[in-house]
Amino acid sequence: MEINDSIKKKLRILGVDIESLKPYLVKHLQKVEEEICTRNDNRSLAMETLRQNDYDVKSIAEATGISRTTFYNYDRLLQRYVELSHENDYKDDLHAQIRNLRETVRMLQEEKALMEQRDCRELQIKAENTRLKQQIADRDKTINNLRKRIVTSIGEGCNSNLDK
Repeated sequence: MEINDSIKKKLRILGVDIESLKPYLVKHLQKVEEEICTRNDNRSLAMETLRQNDYDVKSIAEATGISRTTFYNYDRLLQRYVELSHENDYKDDLHAQIRNLRETVRMLQEEKALMEQRDCRELQIKAENTRLKQQIADRDKTINNLRKRIVTSIGEGCNSNLDK
């Protein structure tokens, strides 16, 4: 009796020796795997059906033959009606909530990346400011030293003129 790859893989994960199983247990495993596959197929089909039946103003306009501009006329009544219906119909839909949460996470990640870039620029500016302040302090010190030398040399020049 051949055990399919899925069963072999799952038994390996469970740490079960395939050869140690009794034939009736292998048959049970095959039936269980068959049922799991059927349910997974049904779930996939149901999820695809749900995705295909999601709606927005555009899809409702196309399905009803009403132009999209009409949806946006008359104080946007038709648009608001579709949006309200969608909100009410999908408020308990976990898949819609997951999609919304994923979109929120994506937007927050983008925002975080922008903030990180901003913070890096700020740190670079602060480092440059510190470097420039040090450069100014060094130049101020040099200027003060030069002033002292000038004053000293002027003072020595005056003293030598007084000596004459």
